Amino acid sequence: MKIIIRADSSFNIGSGHIMRCLTLATELNKRGHNVEFICRDLPGNLIQYIDHTGFNVYTLPNNNTQNKIKTVYESLSHNWEEDAILTSEILKDLNAQIVILDHYAFDEKWENEIYQYVHQILVIDDLENRKHQCDFLLDQNFYFTKKNRYVGLVNQKTTKLFGPSFALLRDEFLLNRKKIEEKSIKNILVYFGASDVTQETKKVLKALNNLSSSYELIIDVIVGISNREYEELVKEFSAYKHITFYTQTNDFSSFMKKADLCIGAGGSTTWERCCIGLPSIVIPVAENQIIPMEELNKANAIILMEATHDFKRYEEKIKSVLDMPVRELQKIRKAGFDIFDGLGVNRVVDILEGRGIGNGYSKTL
Repeated sequence: MKIIIRADSSFNIGSGHIMRCLTLATELNKRGHNVEFICRDLPGNLIQYIDHTGFNVYTLPNNNTQNKIKTVYESLSHNWEEDAILTSEILKDLNAQIVILDHYAFDEKWENEIYQYVHQILVIDDLENRKHQCDFLLDQNFYFTKKNRYVGLVNQKTTKLFGPSFALLRDEFLLNRKKIEEKSIKNILVYFGASDVTQETKKVLKALNNLSSSYELIIDVIVGISNREYEELVKEFSAYKHITFYTQTNDFSSFMKKADLCIGAGGSTTWERCCIGLPSIVIPVAENQIIPMEELNKANAIILMEATHDFKRYEEKIKSVLDMPVRELQKIRKAGFDIFDGLGVNRVVDILEGRGIGNGYSKTL
């Protein structure tokens, strides 16, 4: 099949949409499907990164009206018709069977325009705040009450792929799932995505630095490729022997396997940490991360903390986790491990290939 993915990344949007779509694209490609991307040339985008992974990217021009509107999402949503026209111009010559849309700016209006040039649409979304016209809707987040999600926002024929059973995780996290064992915390991994707009890395490192001598901590810091504070971070903290910096890597699982605790943002990296058996302190850095992370916190799969400008609050929270009984940490490891089994991308591709539903998979696993 010919499959087109429409997704964006930028300093403001972050990298999450692209990274999870790359996971899906990689599995589709392994099964012989032809996958290409359509992305807008926004500041801090990952277009070159996508290209380096081996996927062709059709580039849409930057939208200059952004400066007059609060956010990139609002700008693109305001200009949805222009985006649909430009996307359609690309699609009309490709004979694509499926379009995968992973974008918070678009809804049924954009999707209805695209249906002229494609057989099926898969929408990846978790906001539950607008209508969609699609064949498949994928919401990978964990919710205690997921059956009522998107009622009235999609038609009855839409196949709903809800929950962690469909989480788009790379093979490496499945292959490197840890044996659940009781152990204290010494090695800490810090990662806040590609851009870290709210500078959580800096605040966390200040807190950890104050605690490191008492707890003999070893700290690995992964700085995203779009992080504009990289040089400042290295200048301030690289002199400390217990802190090691790394730039964006494709081998996250090896860092997670080594770590005893991770401190990072919400989103798909949280699912990766859970799948591999790594407990984490999660600090949501975007509004759409708050409710899903609260749900995982209720399930005892993560340790939730609210973002703040006061790094001393971070120090207090981290210290409380470092002092946590080992058995309590083990419960958190096991809860996340049991929720995310790492097979989600295989289930999604099975369904896109016309298999899965009715063969042991439910629409709302």
